[in-house]
Amino acid sequence: MIRRNFWVAGFLASALVLPAVARAGEASQVMHSWRQNLRMVSEMLNGGAPYDQAWLRQAMAAYAVDASSLAGRMNTGTLDGRDLQRRFLDFAALGQQSTADVSRPDALRADVSRMKAQCDACHAIYN
Repeated sequence: MIRRNFWVAGFLASALVLPAVARAGEASQVMHSWRQNLRMVSEMLNGGAPYDQAWLRQAMAAYAVDASSLAGRMNTGTLDGRDLQRRFLDFAALGQQSTADVSRPDALRADVSRMKAQCDACHAIYN
């Protein structure tokens, strides 16, 4: 009986903890891809790589889609969850703006600067 209760408790704990760990891992993977893309975007904006509008448009749109998706999965039952959701929604809006600004390098440069600042501000709190 005790062994069965132990297994049931273990199962219930893993059923509650694993999805949260999986979400955290997924967010980490998304942010890693954002960081890689941002390096290439910065190179293009600084003249270190050819300015490829098609690639930039796709990369900027990915920020918007990914951030919206992460915002939709936040646990809004906590203050941190609501804050993170708002931050991801703000980041998604900036991703949409930057997608529209791809044809204007100076505007995109300003957008990317704001993106980096948003990343730094969030990581200062949650990292």
